[in-house]
Amino acid sequence: MLKLNKSEKVQISIYDIKGRKVNTLTENVLSAGNHRFNWNTENKEGKKVASGIYFIRVLTQNKAVCRKIMVIK
Repeated sequence: MLKLNKSEKVQISIYDIKGRKVNTLTENVLSAGNHRFNWNTENKEGKKVASGIYFIRVLTQNKAVCRKIMVIK
């Protein structure tokens, strides 16, 4: 969950273990409040990714957060 205190531009992207961008979940200005995002484990071309470790990166105007996630099929 992403909590914003004010409206701001947010970019949420998924990267593979080699640092290649797999997909972008959003790259928009979001309003203040709580936001939830789901990744359907598809890449930019709409194909399902392989099982493995991926990273989700959240960028706002004031901070950057990166978390490890695991896809298991």
